[in-house]
Amino acid sequence: MRALKGVISSLITPMKNSGNDVDLEGMGRLCEFIAGAGADALLVLGTTGEGPLLSLAERKKAANAAVQQMKGKLPVIVHTGGITARDTKELNRHAVKIGADAIAVVLPYFFKMDDDSLVTYFTRTCSDLKGFPVYLYSNPGATGNNLRPEVFGALIERMPNLAGIKISTGDVSLVQHYLSVAQGRVAVINGSDELILPSLAVGASGFVSGISTAFPELYVDLYKSFTAGDLEQARKLQALCFELIKALGDVTQITSLKKALALRGLPVGGTREPLRLLNPVEAGRLEADLNQLGLLN
Repeated sequence: MRALKGVISSLITPMKNSGNDVDLEGMGRLCEFIAGAGADALLVLGTTGEGPLLSLAERKKAANAAVQQMKGKLPVIVHTGGITARDTKELNRHAVKIGADAIAVVLPYFFKMDDDSLVTYFTRTCSDLKGFPVYLYSNPGATGNNLRPEVFGALIERMPNLAGIKISTGDVSLVQHYLSVAQGRVAVINGSDELILPSLAVGASGFVSGISTAFPELYVDLYKSFTAGDLEQARKLQALCFELIKALGDVTQITSLKKALALRGLPVGGTREPLRLLNPVEAGRLEADLNQLGLLN
């Protein structure tokens, strides 16, 4: 697999029965929608995809649906990180079996880990994959654990199949630090929608965006404007992304994305508890904000 770059859309997971069941046909439709908009790759079952809220069996079925739908069309990266090393290894093996193009593994969460623990975790959970591409996923705000750039450097030396890292820290200086450590050996990918343009400007090879699951055209246009050297247009689109982030909300972002997709004619159901649905006031405000931003035309 070639190194990831460009627009990597982190998909929501379509649901049936008010969030009680994964909608596998809906996953296929969503993959086609995003591929048709020009994204470069798909990431499934990450934070936006409610991965940690699904059972292992559900995660396997959803991953398989996306991989089979996109065969020969777009690379699919499956998020396999879990609360235990055993779960992660099981999902890793499944991703390889179904023909995924790569895996992304979030840092262990809830329990605090030191540097040695993180090195041991990643080398042991991903050591039996025989060259299969692995992307680390650093999101300290969600996991409570932080992969320091120096530890990332140690993992580059110890993991021949390490393909890159996704960084969701909200700090562009950290992107630069990881780039300095990587020295072009592996990909450094931004995971914060607020920092897409700054991260590309300092050398990130691409970005993972959850919001692009509902508005892929906006993010594809932003990346194309940057690569074409049209920085004025890229700045305008980054500013629009910032307004969109505010409209979606922080706590309700995943639910808001599902509502936005429904407003765009692609209903994808509800969310898995304890995530909640928007109330009528929130739903009305979201629709009004999206119309004002010109994103429902």
